[in-house]
Amino acid sequence: MKPPARYPQSDYKVLKKESYMDFDLFKLDFHETMKKVMYFRGKKVKVLFDGLLVEVCSHLNLSKWALANYVAEGFSCNLVTIQRFFYSKCHFPVYLTKHLILKLPKNKQVYFFDEFNSKTEKLKFGVSHTWINFPKRINAELAWICGAVAADGWITREKKTRREKMGIVDQNKKTVLKAQKYFKKVFNCRTKFRRDYCEDCWHLIIDSISVTRLFTTFLGFHYGVKAHDICEPQVVKSSEFRTNFASGVMSFDGSVELDGKISLGVKSKQLAIDVQDILLVGGLSTKISRNKQGLYIMKSGSLLNNKDINKWVNFFDVKTEKGYRLYYLTHGFTRVAKDESEAIDSLVKFSRYPKTRPCPIYKIFKILKIKKSVKKQDLQKFAGIGHATLYKYTWLLRKANIVHCDDGYFGRGHFNFYEFNPNVSEWRLPMAF
Repeated sequence: MKPPARYPQSDYKVLKKESYMDFDLFKLDFHETMKKVMYFRGKKVKVLFDGLLVEVCSHLNLSKWALANYVAEGFSCNLVTIQRFFYSKCHFPVYLTKHLILKLPKNKQVYFFDEFNSKTEKLKFGVSHTWINFPKRINAELAWICGAVAADGWITREKKTRREKMGIVDQNKKTVLKAQKYFKKVFNCRTKFRRDYCEDCWHLIIDSISVTRLFTTFLGFHYGVKAHDICEPQVVKSSEFRTNFASGVMSFDGSVELDGKISLGVKSKQLAIDVQDILLVGGLSTKISRNKQGLYIMKSGSLLNNKDINKWVNFFDVKTEKGYRLYYLTHGFTRVAKDESEAIDSLVKFSRYPKTRPCPIYKIFKILKIKKSVKKQDLQKFAGIGHATLYKYTWLLRKANIVHCDDGYFGRGHFNFYEFNPNVSEWRLPMAF
């Protein structure tokens, strides 16, 4: 296959329309040894590579055999290795292909760089037999994965073996499974999914150098600790998929409080600012503060009875635990309770209170059941909890129609009374998750 007589005259380095979304294959041209290079392949790549050899031989006035000797000497490698790529192989090293293209005139370089980028389908690193898909452009799923990695992900490289891998960890199983699904869809790579019983969390591990190199080369991630300096990748910031990135961050590091507020806690100030900027573009206002532990906390106002609730739902998948909680907090409970035990256990599970200590809702429920009607100040005193905690759990009981809150007057003061509803058939619970 020979290139057309007329080649594009523009310089390869000049960005074309929407080229910020393109991943340049030839940035993966690292060359350590023949066993540690990136290889690529595709249905039409073999024909294109043969056409490249014809052009290079013609330009340098060399035979194919002589060109193989010339390249082998230049890279100080075995001649047989180069001959295999020239005559029989259907996959090729990125660094070798780039070396051959740079032997051509500028206009022909542009043509071949573009053609190889468009026709490449698979990548692999070194002697591995595992090929991954080459995502040529940023897309919605990859932007979401970037948000997930920025929030709760990691990328490591061992010093001695130079082995590289990456992963994501979270307590929410369904969110991690969603990440696994997206990795499979975007890269078609193998993943490991396991549970850490000691930490009570789920791990997704991607043991593929090809995938880690794509993240470090194109998406701005780096090896090692990233918590303090991670930010939105430039390729995402310049695309139409910023909302997907924010959704990935919020799915892992965001939280939906019982009082209807949404918050995000991260160590990187820039990441908090980036997510806040994305939300602001979508018409959602938040505030950022720093707590005593050094975390940057981004918080929304209360979403209960708020017109912006439908916008927030887009950042959490309803099938995940946070999306499930947000949906029922704003749309109400519908399941009929069978008895008291089922009702309280269901609300405790919905609140995601730590299992290591009793949930305050047990105390509040017991006091209301005995007293029938209690002033807000007295209930707070009897339960021995703070105002914010009391508000969260009494609001949850009100949502379940177990407690009613009425205004009443006593002497000169204006008080709120909490009244217990003894009719179990009127109680409503969230659907089982």
